[in-house]
Amino acid sequence: MRHKVYLILVFFLLSYPQLQAQNYIFSQTYSSPTIVSPSFTGLVSKNRLALNFRDQWPGLNHTYVTYALTYDHFSRKLNSGFGFQLLKDKAGDGDLAVTSANFLYSYNLKINKKWFVRPGFSFTYSERSINFGKLIFPDMLLNTKPVTSETGLDINKRQYIDVNVSTLAYSSKYWAGVTVEHLLRPNQGFIGSESARLPMRYILLGGATIPIRQRSRRLRQQDAVTFTALYRMQQFQDQLDLGAYYTKSPFVVGLWLRGFPLVAGFTEKANIMDAIILLFGYSVGEMNIGYSFDFTVSNLMSQSQGAHEISLVYKFRSEVRRNSRKKYAAIPCPGF
Repeated sequence: MRHKVYLILVFFLLSYPQLQAQNYIFSQTYSSPTIVSPSFTGLVSKNRLALNFRDQWPGLNHTYVTYALTYDHFSRKLNSGFGFQLLKDKAGDGDLAVTSANFLYSYNLKINKKWFVRPGFSFTYSERSINFGKLIFPDMLLNTKPVTSETGLDINKRQYIDVNVSTLAYSSKYWAGVTVEHLLRPNQGFIGSESARLPMRYILLGGATIPIRQRSRRLRQQDAVTFTALYRMQQFQDQLDLGAYYTKSPFVVGLWLRGFPLVAGFTEKANIMDAIILLFGYSVGEMNIGYSFDFTVSNLMSQSQGAHEISLVYKFRSEVRRNSRKKYAAIPCPGF
């Protein structure tokens, strides 16, 4: 059974252009929001270091494991956010992996007293690799001789560069943005086929924070409920995630519903919903700790065992002085 599962995964990852992207997806969207939009670079007035780890479908022998390390900083002198990000995603026993290094930038524009616009971009260098020696092909399962599956599969690495752009509009209570990824449409296939070019990916996101009670003006603590939405579309795939958070410092709890396909052609091929996600966050000084679990509700429910995700976010003081008169416009999303 395990061999059949790996064979199916390899077939889809290597044969279908719309699945070749192996995009990074984290359930804790706002523990490292620059993954979905470079416009979130310099989100807070302090320096920020974020570590993210995701173990998806552990029931299939750690089929997907993803790591992310992000550092970003907002410069008031340049009115800009700068950041650097390292990501790695590994899929299956065949060691199908993508490693990326991203340079992130955003610029903050004040439209009026309430609204700001934040354009951003990221420049990415990636390496995609695979260990063909660990793959299981049909003729291996059938024990045919000679084995011919690996003929011509002598390229096990591919390097490429890419560019993503985004923009974000926000006020003290609302935010909405759009991201366009893979502008260069790099070829990330192992056999040089043009069909392996990454299709552009579009992301729409937004949310609203509703304050409930102000508990400390000095510490800027308040109880609040936040509603969020995240829509992704790439070629023939699309997905809508809906979420809500309740914040009562130092705690944050959240609930996400993942996977409502909206495009009619894709709806016919997919389940109505993929997962229900529970999130928990806790703040210790300048450290935010988050944990989430994905309850799979698709056809993989019996074998996948969901997904575990952990985030650590540490904020430390920048060169900006406390008595600076220039007000920093913080984005109201739940950044635990």
